[in-house]
Amino acid sequence: MTQQRISLLLTGAHGAIGSTFRARWSAQYAGPTVAVVQPGIGEQLLPGDVAVDLAIPGALADLVVSLRPQVIVHLAAITGSACEADRELAEAVNVRAVKTLAQAAANVGTSRIVFASTAGVYGDQRQRRVKETEDPEPPSFYGQTKLEAEYALASALESSETTQAIALRIFNVFGPAFPSSLVSRLAESTPNHPVTVNGLDRFVRDYVHVEDVAAALYLSTTTELSGTMTTVNIGRGIPISNRELISALERVQPVHVIVGDERSSYSCADTTLAHETLGFSATRGLTD
Repeated sequence: MTQQRISLLLTGAHGAIGSTFRARWSAQYAGPTVAVVQPGIGEQLLPGDVAVDLAIPGALADLVVSLRPQVIVHLAAITGSACEADRELAEAVNVRAVKTLAQAAANVGTSRIVFASTAGVYGDQRQRRVKETEDPEPPSFYGQTKLEAEYALASALESSETTQAIALRIFNVFGPAFPSSLVSRLAESTPNHPVTVNGLDRFVRDYVHVEDVAAALYLSTTTELSGTMTTVNIGRGIPISNRELISALERVQPVHVIVGDERSSYSCADTTLAHETLGFSATRGLTD
C-alpha cells in the first residue's frame, strides 16, 4: 500500500513565528499537517503535534522519511545566548539537523523546504540596506550556525531534481509573543520601569511584524522558484533609529526610556528580491 503524503511538516510549531504561521496555513490550506515541537517545552501537544528531539542525530530525518511531506517549513532552532551557552547543542540542532532533513527531503521527493534564517548573517556594520548578494559577516555564533545551515541546505540539494529550498533572512521581528523585542519593551515601559536604549540616532533596525513574516513564509511555500536554492531578505526595508522608534510609539502612548551610550549598529533589509521573487511587501507598521 502506498503511504499517503502529508501536505506540511512544520518545525518550531509552538514558537511565536511558528504558531502565527500555523494559524495562517490552517486558514488558507486544508491539507494534512504535522507540527514538530521540541520535547520538554512545558506545553501540551495540540492535535497534529509530534515531539522530536532535534539534537538526536537523524531524528528529524527519520520523521521526514516516514511522513514524506510535500512541503517542509523549518523554524526550529537554538537562538540567541543559548547558542553561546551550548555550542555543541546549537551545532546539532541548527546545522546538522538541517543537513539530514534536506537529504531526507530530497530522497522522498519533497517539493519545497522553507528555512528560517536570520539577518544576523550580515552583521550590523553596513550603513545601508543590505542585499542578499553581499558577503555575510555573522558576528554571533547564532548567525554563524544559520549561515552554515544555509550552506548545508544548498549542498544537500545540489543534485536534487525534485526539491527546492528557500532561506528567508528575517530581520527584527515584533508583535504578540515577542515580549523581548525593543518595540514591545518600549510599549510596555512605565516611569518605574524605563527601558535603556543604545543611544538615539546610530542604533538602527528594520522592524517587521510577525504577521508579515508568517505571510512571507506562506508565500514561500506556494510561489514558483527558479533554481534549487533561493535566499531572500524578509523585512519592511525601512531603517528606523531608536529616536524614530520612540517617536512613533509616543504617538500612541507615553514611552519611558533611559538613553545609554550611543552605539553604532545598523541592520536593514533591501527587500527588492522579496518583492520580485515572492510578491512580498510588509504591510504592518509599528503601531498597527
